[in-house]
Amino acid sequence: MKILNTLNEYFYHFRKFGKSGINYYSQLTSGKEIIEAKIRGFEHPIFLRNKTSDIATFDQVIKHKEYKFNYWRGADVILDLGANIGLASIYYKSLFPNATIIAVEPDESNYELLVKNTERYKNIICIKAGVWHKPTRLKIIDENASKWSFITLEDPSGNIETISIEQIISSYSLTKIDIIKMDIESAEKEVFEAGISKWSGITKMLILELHDRYKPGCSKAVFTELVKYNFSTTFRGENICVVFD
Repeated sequence: MKILNTLNEYFYHFRKFGKSGINYYSQLTSGKEIIEAKIRGFEHPIFLRNKTSDIATFDQVIKHKEYKFNYWRGADVILDLGANIGLASIYYKSLFPNATIIAVEPDESNYELLVKNTERYKNIICIKAGVWHKPTRLKIIDENASKWSFITLEDPSGNIETISIEQIISSYSLTKIDIIKMDIESAEKEVFEAGISKWSGITKMLILELHDRYKPGCSKAVFTELVKYNFSTTFRGENICVVFD
């Protein structure tokens, strides 16, 4: 039975990614600490920490394409807020090769892999910071949380520097944003409670994951603010896609 399951996995990954899928699954089962996956459709290798949440993130973003929505033909500016190890950024690069992508990630080890995964691509800018509604500092509440689900709390003595969407817009002189992908582990509550008027008007599409399971009130804060604007929504996996009219 184990052999049959293994063969099924190889066949599944071959159908999904061709020969590169076989290579990926071989590394996945080899026990290698760092996987260097050369995946069909991606210009450069993807680096993952084996037996960590990186694999589940790869499954969501690359294998199951949970950021696959009905995009228009071109996108020039994309914000990847809560970029983790950069898989969404390189996925968007595969769709929009000429886009400028600004990827923001607060965790040190995630950020290192984010840089490694994106450094060969043109026009991906990496920022080590946590997304918040104002410049301040944050601390991690649960040090034992996985690298994709830690929760932060505002604390002037914290070791995480923050950046707001407004700061990003100002720093890079942005006049439009085609896509904001937001997966910021419950910080969306504070971002939306502070109001989105300064960036919603120049944003076409917002893709976000809500984290009420970590901090009650996230959904309420988001939709209380969104109802002030004209928008439509679609859903895929854990993500909500908001298109501003």
